[in-house]
Amino acid sequence: MKYFSLVVLSVLLLTGCATPYVGVVYEKEIGVVTNKTAEMSIISGSTSGDSVTTLAAIGGGVFIPVNSEPVPSLWFGRENQLILAESLKNTLLKNQVFKSVTVGDSGKADINITIQFVRTYHQPDPQKYTFDVVMKAEDKDSEILKRYHIESEEIFMVAYFDNATDAMNKASIKLIDAIIKDLMPWLENG
Repeated sequence: MKYFSLVVLSVLLLTGCATPYVGVVYEKEIGVVTNKTAEMSIISGSTSGDSVTTLAAIGGGVFIPVNSEPVPSLWFGRENQLILAESLKNTLLKNQVFKSVTVGDSGKADINITIQFVRTYHQPDPQKYTFDVVMKAEDKDSEILKRYHIESEEIFMVAYFDNATDAMNKASIKLIDAIIKDLMPWLENG
């Protein structure tokens, strides 16, 4: 029983016990104010994750391999992508970048923003998220198209101490930051 408890504890630690993703708050000032309306469309692509294999010590210098299956509930799927879109929407509204922002696709806004999550990937050991995303923003006169490759953390020892929610939040903030840095000059020049 003692060994079973150690194995269960090891698997729980490696799968990154985490609270559900609730989105992020972007704290930086944006500095662009418009009187335009915006709509955001979210397109979901491939979502996946890895399994974990580790060795658990059972005593006397004996180790046994412990495997866990991928955990789809920790993947950054459509539900989490929509939560991230709400975080971006709230940021744009709080900073008065747009007078209104909706998540949807009616085609009636001044600016249409499409965020396509081409691929999201969850690596559980250490907890790390990778987003490959394409963002397109367009109005009646011009458009901007940008690609992003976002990693929640590049430094192994920092990522090793993150749980899944920490890693999701880091990747989300980096993506929102990248989108805003590309949108603002386009809006200023448009």
